[in-house]
Amino acid sequence: DPHLHTHVVEANVAQGVDGAWSAVDGRGLFAHRAAAGRLYQAHLRHELTTRLGVAWDVRPSGLGDVVGVDPGLRSLFSQRSAAIKEYMAGRSGRASARGAFYATRPDKDRTVSVETLAPRWRARANEFGYDIGTLNRVVGLERVISRERDCQSFEVERMQSSLAERARPDATLARRDIVSAVAAAHVGGARVTEVEAAVDRLCSVAHPTVDDRSARTRRWSVPALTEAARACESELTVRSESREHGYPTVR
Repeated sequence: DPHLHTHVVEANVAQGVDGAWSAVDGRGLFAHRAAAGRLYQAHLRHELTTRLGVAWDVRPSGLGDVVGVDPGLRSLFSQRSAAIKEYMAGRSGRASARGAFYATRPDKDRTVSVETLAPRWRARANEFGYDIGTLNRVVGLERVISRERDCQSFEVERMQSSLAERARPDATLARRDIVSAVAAAHVGGARVTEVEAAVDRLCSVAHPTVDDRSARTRRWSVPALTEAARACESELTVRSESREHGYPTVR
């Protein structure tokens, strides 16, 4: 299935102070995995919004769907998700999603290329009654929707939903949790540097619940962050770049 993503290679080995080589302690890295993933998604949305003017429907998880793409077409090209759901349903809920992911994962076929796959994708879509050419309609849709709905690139309610998804109402959150929520709240996307700047501003306005003068252990409550976001919402909004020549035609 077509799936726009990026691979990042990290060597899982390091030399310790004693000179011995061993596996990296990945606990710190994995603690920031969600924040890194949402930063990536926000930057990806920013690039596609800027280059093609697509509009987005962003879930609290930070993943976004392009507005105008038929949900049926999306499901048609989500064969991995379908296989995982089928695997779990066949085991009456006794299998975890992670276990199902690995159990249904096919072997990599390194003989294929995008050039050979694209005609197959078009043929498969046509077989099920979808015309890939209609996807051209999503180009520039962001401008139309923004005019109709007076949309803001940063939505406090979306940030609040994202924060609530990650923690109980009485819980406190670290900066990496705020990065995740702010990235997800920028519907049209934002550069990594813009998300980081917005988080810095938000954390400077919100009163921390736990503060020992160390940014590493400072924590905030969901209500305090929400209140601060409403107070400085205009400062957190990323302004769309103007494009004099419009958007390209997608073939």
